Parts: sequence; C-alpha cells; structure tokens
Amino acid sequence: MEKEMTPEQQAELAILVENGRKALKEIEKFDQSALNKLCQAAAWAVTSKKAFAELSKISVKETGIGTVAARMIKREKIKGVLRDVLRGKSVGIIKEIPEKGLTLYAKPAGLIASPIPMTNPIITPAGIALNTIKARDAVIFLPHPHAKKSIYSTVERMRQAIKALGGPEDILQCVQNAGSAINTAAMKKVDLIIATGPRSIVHEVYSSGTPGYGNAPGNVTVIYDETADLAEAARYTMMSKTKDNGSGCSADSHLLIYKPRYKEAIAELQKQGGYLATNEEREAFRRAMYDEAGHRTMATFTCPAVVLAKAAGVKVPENTQFIMVEGGEISPDNQFCKNSSTTLLSLFTYDGPFSNAVDIVRSLLTIEGRGHSVGINSTSDKNINELALGLEVTRVLVRQPHSLSNAGAFYNGLPMTSTLSSGTWAGNIVSENICLKHYLNTTWVSRQIPIDKPSDSDLFGEFYDKALEEDYQMAEEEAK
Repeated sequence: MEKEMTPEQQAELAILVENGRKALKEIEKFDQSALNKLCQAAAWAVTSKKAFAELSKISVKETGIGTVAARMIKREKIKGVLRDVLRGKSVGIIKEIPEKGLTLYAKPAGLIASPIPMTNPIITPAGIALNTIKARDAVIFLPHPHAKKSIYSTVERMRQAIKALGGPEDILQCVQNAGSAINTAAMKKVDLIIATGPRSIVHEVYSSGTPGYGNAPGNVTVIYDETADLAEAARYTMMSKTKDNGSGCSADSHLLIYKPRYKEAIAELQKQGGYLATNEEREAFRRAMYDEAGHRTMATFTCPAVVLAKAAGVKVPENTQFIMVEGGEISPDNQFCKNSSTTLLSLFTYDGPFSNAVDIVRSLLTIEGRGHSVGINSTSDKNINELALGLEVTRVLVRQPHSLSNAGAFYNGLPMTSTLSSGTWAGNIVSENICLKHYLNTTWVSRQIPIDKPSDSDLFGEFYDKALEEDYQMAEEEAK
C-alpha cells in the first residue's frame, strides 16, 4: 500500500517543484561557456581533496560504508564526468549531418527527480548535478534516509558554488524530509527521472508514469581464461573487490577460472591478500551473511574481510583483503551464486572449450545480474568475441579492475556515470551508461537532399521479378 506524505513533506515538495520550475527558466538563458563555468565551479566545490575528505567523513559516519581513505579515490569519477560534460554540446546546434540534410538542436529535458542510494552519496549526486547543469535542467534529489545528511551536504556545496557565480542555485535541490512517500510523489511531478538504486527503486520509476532512466542490479562474473596473465588478473580482482569493501554493483561477485590453471590462479590471488575458505568455513560465512529468511545481514554488508571473518567466527591473517569460497552448484537456491555486496568472492571453474565458460556465466546471470556486465582476463580476441556475442549483458570489460572501470574510467572509452542502465534484459529502456545525451531533448531540422532511392532490383535483390511488376500494371489498366 502506498504511503501518504506527512504535511511537512507535502509542503516541502510543493516548494521544491515551484523553485525548480523557476530555476529552469533562469538557466535557459545561459550560453555554453557560462554552463561550463558553472559545471567547473560545482565540481570543484565537492572534488577538491579538502572538500571530498570532509564529505567522505560525513558519509562514512552516517552510512557505515567504506573508509575515508578508500572513498578518496572516488573523486576521480567526478573528474571524469566533468571531462565528459565539458566536451559535450548542449545549447543550440549540437550536430550536423550535411549529406542527410539534418541538423540537431539540444533542448533541456526539464525538471528531474533523482533517487540517490546510500552506497555513493557523494559521487552519484555530483555526477548527476554536472549533467543537469550542462543540459540546463533542474533536479530534485531524493536521498536514501540513511545517507540524507551526506547527500544534502554534497548538494548544498554545489548550490553555493552556483550561487557565487550568479547562477540559479535551485537547479539543484535536495529533499530534507526523506522517505518513500515523498519520493513516489516527486517522481509523478517531474519531467524525467534518473534513478540509481536497487531493483525496487527502478520498478517504482517505471511505474510512476514519468519517463525515466534506471540502473540495474549487478552480479559480476570475471573470467580467467587459458590466456590470462594471472598475476595481473589477481591484482585487478583485489582492486575491484576491496574498493569500498565490495559495495558497488560492479564489484566482482564470482571468478570463473580455467580449471587447468586453477591452483596457479589461487596462488596469485593469495599473494594479493585473498583467503581461501575451507568447506566448513564456507558454511560459517553463509550463516553470517544471511539470516534464516535468506536476507543479507547488515553487519556483513560492505565490510572489510577481517570484519566479515570475525562475524563468521573464522580466523584469517590480519592482512586478508578478501575472502574466497568454492561456489558450489549453480542454482537460485545457492546464495553464493548471487551478488555478495561485500569482500567475498565465489569461485567456479570451467574446462574444455570456451563455450562452456559462456554457458556458466549465462546461468549465473539468469539467477541475478542479467543485462549488467561481465569481465574477462584474456588476450584471446576469439574468446572475447564469443563472450560478447553469447551473453545478454551491456558491458564486457577486458583486463580491467571491474568496479573501478565499469562506470567509465580514464583508461577506457565508456562514459563516466553512476547510473548503469542494462537494457530490456534488466527492465531498463537503454543499454548503456547514462550520460549527458540522456538529459537532453532534441529537435531535428530536415532539409531536402538529392533523391536517395535505390532501384527495385537493388532493394529486393534476387527476389525481384520484373515480370510480376508488369503483369500487375497490365491488370490495373484492364480494370480501368
């Protein structure tokens, strides 16, 4: 049953919507250069080391996720989004295709509602804000109740930076009386929704009646094939799995290792701080991570490996970075086939042709994570191509630390984002990283061009039969 807003929430939402609509009219007057300057100022307000450290302290204390030191690397994501928006066009003519007689004009999408998760309360609103400013939109952030202070603080710093330049700070606003009721109501009063969060949020977006872009749950499998540089692969796994204690949907949940190289791979993973659990310890980790109803326990959610081990009653070396368990049977009933959202990896093996690996990953994605992404450590273009062709995923990352790369990185060409749409496979409308173009409406101007009409014989090829055309013409004449 849908919750009702409190009187305070009703009053707040009315003001936010009114202010956002007014800000849209003001920001529409800004040219491309002025918008770029606003983006730079807003980004710097939260991305300088001093600002980001202060915000990180607030977020770690409020959410209990990650550490300040670990979070500091995430400011690079804001830099990446800023790079992309500064290079993009969002005012007037943004594209011309002379040979087709087409000219493309950019227009604001309008007022946006944006649910923000507790896992990334700084970089997610910052990235969305930069795209919003550049597109001349306005956004109302809908914070997770357990991260509302972090999100509000982030948004407020950017608002002040905009105000200092004479811009309308109300293009960025944040709900203070957070909760599901005001979120639901807000999503029905805007022009567009950009949603980052769990499946329940995305479902609500598409049920709101408002156009929207959502992300999708991940359940990343990373393959070590027969050609993998195992030392490199293990280092990337450690980097990915320890980033924010495995909190992101792009963090590795499973490794699928070519069986003849399994022992060698484990040795490399152990050098990187991996701890291989015994079968008995595996069961202890399962009991610690899931309650009797099968729900994840908050105490083991996105926690360091040593904390996870302590919760399970398992003694591990003090320098342990991540836990490894044998994955077991691939089944929806096997909790180690799902996204772990912590510093634990499930291990699987494959043998024989690479198609066997593709089949195993497909089975895991059927359980959870369909449409999202997969990683592969390989130098075989044949294997990479077979993987890309064989799976219903939006992203295939080759020889990269997955959680640091999937949402865009300076060393790959994916657009920087915090919103990973995963196509109709995952209930999303697009299969790509959400970026500036998704914050824009466009107008196409079409001019006449020389006639571009192939002959019937060229169009229909071997199926074209001129006699059938002539017979039909004769029949038309007789009818007259």
